[in-house]
Amino acid sequence: MNANKKILLVDDDENLVEAMRATLLSKDYNVVVAYNGEDGVAKAKLEKPDLIILDIMMDKKHGYAACAELKNDPVCADIPVIIISGVGEHLHESQWTHAQGRTLLAEDFVEKPVKPAELLKLVEQMI
Repeated sequence: MNANKKILLVDDDENLVEAMRATLLSKDYNVVVAYNGEDGVAKAKLEKPDLIILDIMMDKKHGYAACAELKNDPVCADIPVIIISGVGEHLHESQWTHAQGRTLLAEDFVEKPVKPAELLKLVEQMI
């Protein structure tokens, strides 16, 4: 039963968060949200989710820094992280790279926008 599985969504795009949240709630996942990397790290440590879905480009702490902090924290190190970002379409004009995400021990890296069916498939694979 998915109701026992907790997912933390960390993204500064409130509309995207609500769309992903609705998709996950439709499958009875327990969903916790944060709208910046700093709050995301704090909520991960407090809530101890089964999975973290993390954006890269955010205020207060970008996703790569948040992922590195989580993977180096004994409380959160084993929580799977899926990094999502729209960096791909702007990679040539961005300081962010896919290689950075892969070196952070994130379990997956997915381009935005994530289709609901793809999101659910990824979540089911990780939990």
